[in-house]
Amino acid sequence: MKQIPLILAMSLAFAAAAKGESAPDMQAAVNFDSAMLWGGANGADLSRFNYSNALRPGNYIVDIYANNYPLIRQQVRFVAAQTSGQGLKTAPAVACFTYGQLEAMQVRLRALDPALVADLKSSGRCEVLGKLFPDSRESFDFGENRLEVSIPQAYTINRFRRDISPDEWDSGITAFRLGYQYNYADYIGGLRAGRRLDLNLYSGFNFKGWYLRNSSTLGWGQGRFTRRSQRTSLQTDIPSWRARLVFGDVFSSGEYFAPYSMRGMLVGSDTAMLPYSERLYRPTIRGVARTRANVKVYQAGVLVFQDAVPPGPFAIDDYSPASYGGDLRVVVTEANGAVQTFTVPYASAVRLILPGQTQWSFSAGRYRNYRNDGQDRPWVTQLTGRHGVADGVNLYGGLLIAQAYQAGLAGLSWNTPWGAMAADATLSRSQLSTTGNANGSSLRFSYSKTLSGTNTAIRLATLRYSSSGFWNFADAVNAGPVETNGRNGRFGLYSLLGRERPRGDFSVTLSQPLGGYGSLYVSALRRTYWGSSRVDQQTQLGYSTQVGRVGVNLDVSRTENRRSTEHQVMLNLSIPLYGATSSGVVTGSLARTGSAPVQQSVNYSGMSGERDQYTYGLGVQRAGTSAQYALNGSWSGTYGEVSGQLTHGRSYSQYQINGSGGLVAHAGGVTFGQYQAGTIGLIQAEAAAGAKVVNTRNAAVDRSGYGLVSLTPYSLNEVELSPQDLPLDVQLESTVEQVIPRAGAVVALRFPTRHDVAAMLVAEPGSEGALVFGTEVRDGAGKVVGVAGQGASALVRGVSASGTLEVTRADGSICRATYDLKSAGQAVHGLPRIALACAPQGGGERGARAAGQVVAQPSAISISGKDHEPDIR
Repeated sequence: MKQIPLILAMSLAFAAAAKGESAPDMQAAVNFDSAMLWGGANGADLSRFNYSNALRPGNYIVDIYANNYPLIRQQVRFVAAQTSGQGLKTAPAVACFTYGQLEAMQVRLRALDPALVADLKSSGRCEVLGKLFPDSRESFDFGENRLEVSIPQAYTINRFRRDISPDEWDSGITAFRLGYQYNYADYIGGLRAGRRLDLNLYSGFNFKGWYLRNSSTLGWGQGRFTRRSQRTSLQTDIPSWRARLVFGDVFSSGEYFAPYSMRGMLVGSDTAMLPYSERLYRPTIRGVARTRANVKVYQAGVLVFQDAVPPGPFAIDDYSPASYGGDLRVVVTEANGAVQTFTVPYASAVRLILPGQTQWSFSAGRYRNYRNDGQDRPWVTQLTGRHGVADGVNLYGGLLIAQAYQAGLAGLSWNTPWGAMAADATLSRSQLSTTGNANGSSLRFSYSKTLSGTNTAIRLATLRYSSSGFWNFADAVNAGPVETNGRNGRFGLYSLLGRERPRGDFSVTLSQPLGGYGSLYVSALRRTYWGSSRVDQQTQLGYSTQVGRVGVNLDVSRTENRRSTEHQVMLNLSIPLYGATSSGVVTGSLARTGSAPVQQSVNYSGMSGERDQYTYGLGVQRAGTSAQYALNGSWSGTYGEVSGQLTHGRSYSQYQINGSGGLVAHAGGVTFGQYQAGTIGLIQAEAAAGAKVVNTRNAAVDRSGYGLVSLTPYSLNEVELSPQDLPLDVQLESTVEQVIPRAGAVVALRFPTRHDVAAMLVAEPGSEGALVFGTEVRDGAGKVVGVAGQGASALVRGVSASGTLEVTRADGSICRATYDLKSAGQAVHGLPRIALACAPQGGGERGARAAGQVVAQPSAISISGKDHEPDIR
């Protein structure tokens, strides 16, 4: 009970120190009265804790944070603080920064006096922030060894929007990488009974800035084994051009001409390498799954997305298109084997680039037909470009030259007060037979606008008309050299294949926010064809709102083609549920498709675990007299993800297991991790096994000291490790590393660690006065190795295997403890315990009865802090 007042007093002291940095003056003094302390702590010198910055003048290695953003770990000089006009010091010492350190902090040096900047740069001297930037503040966290500076926004540079020089790009290390995704399904009854196993492999090898890639699929089902290599390429960057060079299987840019695949080479500018450039537009894919379904998205015959979705409406926007533009074919496979297919228009947006900027692309090779039907593969060359001729005005165009086919395009896009518009014309010449040529044209107009008065957004309103003689390259190649009927534009083989050529296209998407009443969206597509009366029409209307905690979505759609016309109405409700250790959502829906019975469903999905690594769900669905029941669950760990689903219906059952993961083989060994499709960061933190990667889902450092994390290419990436699960004898010298990787690179992120010998120094009964809170513990050489916390104990780091520890008491006498860790057992948190026994103060000569010993018995030591370390601050 005698410890309670001491613990209470120290808790108040720490609370005051911790909150001091959020006060108006980040270095304001807080006075502690040692008379509040009971027992041997009464009268202790607490003046060192009067300031949140407890350092004395000198040079210290600290972690620098600017406006809560981690910068670097560096040695900083602290100088004596000047006295204010009221005769008070703001802190014992303040940081003094050199020119190089100010640059690293990304402050606007141009805002300073040029003469002062020149002097700092040439002389190498330092200056305190208060003299450079008005209203700047600083705070030093003694326990975290962290220097926090606050600089007004007017004097800082947005580090994420600055122009990143190609010299800063990191090409990465030599490494082999592999990502895999697998799916096993067992269908019993229904439309496709049987077993099926699919494995997708994405492999690569990186060497000195060159990246070799291959994507392959393996499949087994119905007694057959299939293997297919989808794409192999070798790529590198041309930094001076801010362009990428690719050899092998490549896709042409679909922004100007219809996309196609070929085997050859492609070189062109990459918008991701440019500062402030627009990213690739991709439309949101919306649909409705009647059961737990598998969704696949294809573009130009290439699979660009695959995932399982729960029953109800879905929206997909996290896929990577194969090219810029080109309609997306969506295939939804239901749990009972039923398949629905629809098309999402993907036309290029009204795009503008800055004046004087030029974007270009050149490709050459042989056309690649994924159908492998034995057709000829003609040579083809394509050159496209866009140039900003003025503010808000772009010229763009291109040429496509191939065997028996030529096309040219010219266009103009411009920004006006009435919206952004683009118009272009394409002329083509196709040699489709030995008797003549087919010449034609295609006109396109696009519009995009957000109405400021109502916030109505009109996106990708596209109108296209193509004449009867117009063919795009891929269609002309697939048609082959056949006779034509010029009267109605019907090309015999092409029509026999069931693929009429588009005649007219119109697509539009509108969204309208309704304030507190939700939002509304409408999309429409109409397409007509030459040589056929076929008309494809798709219309979608959606409304969403929030009523209390309940989310409400209403979707109405109409799809018309030459086979059928289908109407669908769906009402979906979602109610979030929150618990102490988990969270979930209950959804209910009503759907009606055509004349089919009303489909009713209720589902629950939830997450649990410290980092939401577990997900689970169950549901029931009824339509007429039939019912379906579903159960699913998944786990996401450091080395990958695994999920399973069980679905049972009236006449069928389905069992499905999905999983994914990845690995990187490097000079230090083989590191396993989660599936990584793009750029990878290889974390190296020796002896830091278990350290979690902040702001990721279960990425962590393995037993070998390595870990994998996904990175964004050509952008500033910050990777932070949490020391929370580290042993007490391991410290991260830096918890944050920054990198600007090239696309596809495997970049080493080295986190220096310090593996110090640590132990607990504990005062024996009767000697508690020697370890008063705040007392420094020194080794035999006089180096400070720890500071006493509460409970008459101290965590000491960096000690030798044997030696002497000493503390100086209030009366000036020294108490020593001689120890040998080799003979010690483990006590608190696996650390050896060093016992400190001292004579009463004032008795005997200084240093008398300084007998210490190492024991293995546990002791009652108060533990606090987020890392479960003894509170030694």
